[in-house]
Amino acid sequence: MRCWTQTTSFTSWHTPGLKLINDPAVELVAAQRTRPGAQPMSTKSDGYKSIETAFQTAYGIPTLPYMGTGATDMSQLRPKGVQCYGVGAMRDDEDMLKSFGAHSDQERISEEAVEKHLKFFWPAVTSIAGAKFPR
Repeated sequence: MRCWTQTTSFTSWHTPGLKLINDPAVELVAAQRTRPGAQPMSTKSDGYKSIETAFQTAYGIPTLPYMGTGATDMSQLRPKGVQCYGVGAMRDDEDMLKSFGAHSDQERISEEAVEKHLKFFWPAVTSIAGAKFPR
């Protein structure tokens, strides 16, 4: 049996892991990276500034960059130098408090949340469409 891991510090737990499993039929193998690496996206670009302004206007909150762990098609574009920014999904605060999130068995959104998110998306997209992106 082969067990795959995506940890960056494979050797730091390899030996203790084998001792814990204690089965010679089990082999621990580090998984190969499946996505190309890329530089962090700029928070100084016109595109980012457009998103930042739209978030502040629609939600009254600052934009905070973060690295998500989910899959995205952007992971193929970023290594080519394309500035890509993901935006969080609409959310229904009532359902979030009940731990119903994206891809839960109760995936829904209130009309108010859709309206508020559109007040973000329209100015963000129209501003980005006219923005100059670094090459």
